[in-house]
Amino acid sequence: MTVHPFIEAEKRAGHNVKRACELLQVSRAAFYARRSGMLGPRAVRDAELTEKITEVHERSRDRPTEPRESTPSCNDRARTVAAAASPD
Repeated sequence: MTVHPFIEAEKRAGHNVKRACELLQVSRAAFYARRSGMLGPRAVRDAELTEKITEVHERSRDRPTEPRESTPSCNDRARTVAAAASPD
């Protein structure tokens, strides 16, 4: 939950923004940056990473995949163990 609307309400009511930020443990710089519509460094980095992940994901869709190796089923292993244990 973001506290910025509460600080904005305090500002409109004529109260001290510095005190509201201190009480809600938010830096004034973060409050004013969000208010101006600028993205913070983390939001910018997250957007860049999301774009890269999307590109890699799209490229991987176009690449044919190799078939998976079949692994013996549980029943196959049980038969092998049973055959080895049976006295013939």
